[in-house]
Amino acid sequence: MARGNSIRHVRLALSLVFMLAGLFVTGACACGVAFAAGSTSRPTIGPGARGEVVKELQRKLKALGFDAGRVDGHFGTATERAVREFQEAFKLTVDGVVGLNTWSRLEKELQVSRGGRPAIPAGTREDTAGEVELVSWSTVNRLYTGIATVIDIETGLRFKVRRRGGHYHADSEPLTKEDTVILKRIYGGGWSWDRRAVILEVGSRRIAASMNGMPHGNDEIQGNGFDGHFCIHFLGSRIHSSGRVDPEHQRMVRLAARIGKHY
Repeated sequence: MARGNSIRHVRLALSLVFMLAGLFVTGACACGVAFAAGSTSRPTIGPGARGEVVKELQRKLKALGFDAGRVDGHFGTATERAVREFQEAFKLTVDGVVGLNTWSRLEKELQVSRGGRPAIPAGTREDTAGEVELVSWSTVNRLYTGIATVIDIETGLRFKVRRRGGHYHADSEPLTKEDTVILKRIYGGGWSWDRRAVILEVGSRRIAASMNGMPHGNDEIQGNGFDGHFCIHFLGSRIHSSGRVDPEHQRMVRLAARIGKHY
């Protein structure tokens, strides 16, 4: 009997060890942290999490133009909203939880925004002469402050613009009446809210962007034949009315980054 009891005690102890090991690897703790399957460097984190890993997440989101609130190490409502908007913009599962896929995409987008080269479509020639950058809105907001050139990806037409303002994206106006004519021609002779993939040339830089073609709001340039301004969006920019990322604008921005080098 003593030997049988000893064996049972050993089996029970081993079962407890394996159960606890399983909880450590896969289970979420009370602070909103769990370990992502296949990840050895970063845990899966969600609302309620705290600590340095949350600060790291907040810094990465801000660097890409997504407002995660204060960098305070607390995964609160502002951080969750920024995570959801990032996931929505890049076609990830929108759950507000940062797991392996979201961490990986954050790293990829940061590499691109720091000057890394976006993927070149199959069958195209490796040529950096016409490089188009995928740059976060927070950076473009500092670069694009005056006159620039817009190139429409589909038609290849180009026209001059001047920025008049905009906090979440760039409110812009055609510089002259001739520029308005070209913008209208791009949209088939009328005005439209349709998003179009474009390149913004600012100085020597060529930046992936998306525009709509609908005059609205206030204007500053007189005599350009354009009653109002139109919107130009960039990676991580937002809509002024809702403060949210527009997925279609983001899709066009990435399209411009992929194929814009040929224009």
